[in-house]
Formats: sequence, structure tokens, C-alpha cells
Amino acid sequence: MQDWIIEKLSKITPEEEKLLSGDGVEKDLYTTQAEFVVEANKFFQEDDQISIRPHTRFVDFPPHKHNYIEIIYMVKGKTIHTLDQDKVSLDTGEILILNQQVLHSIKKANEGDLAINIVVLPSFFEYTLELFGGNNVIGKFLVQTFRPDKEKSSYLHFKVGEAQPVQNLMENIIIHLINQETMHLKLIKITMALLMME
Repeated sequence: MQDWIIEKLSKITPEEEKLLSGDGVEKDLYTTQAEFVVEANKFFQEDDQISIRPHTRFVDFPPHKHNYIEIIYMVKGKTIHTLDQDKVSLDTGEILILNQQVLHSIKKANEGDLAINIVVLPSFFEYTLELFGGNNVIGKFLVQTFRPDKEKSSYLHFKVGEAQPVQNLMENIIIHLINQETMHLKLIKITMALLMME
């Protein structure tokens, strides 16, 4: 990962400053609902289908669900996730993909634990699903995001920290999301499809 990306993600956000001063998680930043369902519209500009944000450190993040697909990429360090009843350690370079059904909590990350959360509406994956079809692990997972089924997997954990093609593709996605250059959504859709193929 390029140094400028690490530097950008290492900056303490205003939310993290409040957490360091002893405040807890501000639910209003994430949801308008009584149940803790993190809402995509809290992170999107109008008409967006995909957005990126640094993972919030310095606090145990309480159990919650999402109304979108979340891709968590561990840039550096590690985070510990509870997904329904499963404990998952996400280490440097690994990817975790969560659908809307999974109940998700996260142990407190320290300053050197850098992750990004990619917030994705299911419709963003229509192109990827066209390429893959629904008869493989990723295809079945994506189909499930369109037709929720409580009996199916609600997350995928990819231990790809040593897979250089995957790391290169993730870095490209992060750069496109940060820079928001012309055609960035098309570039990200194509790159995301390549990532899933890898």
C-alpha cells in the first residue's frame, strides 16, 4: 500500500477525537432507526452506489446490521469481528464481505490498526453478477444480497494477505474511491469484478 494512503488513513478523525476523550459511539452518525441498522445514506452523496470510509478506531463497536453490503479491507494491523456467533480475526491484507443479514460487532482497534469500510449498495454488483453467474461461492453470496435467505452465509472471509494481484486491485479501488476522478465508478465496477475473479 502506498505511503500516502497509509498517511491519509492514519489521521485521527473528528469522531475518533471524541472517542479518545471518553465519548461512546454516536448512533446518530450511523442510523435514524431504534434498532442499530447502519444506513448507507449516512455515507453517500446523492445517486452514489459505493463509498469508502476509514474504520472507526478506539472503541468497541456495538452489535449492528447494515442496509448495504460492507467490504472491510485490513490495510495494516488487525481487527476482531463477531459475525452472528462467529469470531473472525481480520489480518493485514485480508478482506471481509458482509451482507445485510449478519449481526456484526467489532473489538476496539488501536491507532496502528488501519482498515477501510467500503459501503456498497447491492445494485452496484449487478455487473459482477452478470460476469459470474450465480453458481459459485461469490455468485451465490451476491444473489443472496438481492434475495435474503437467513439459512445462507452472511459473510465471506478472504485470507489473501499474500496474494499480490488481490492487493494491487484493492489498492486501485481505494485510489479511485479517494480521488473520485472522472469515470471512477466504471473503473471501480470493472476492478471489483476483477477482484472477485482473483
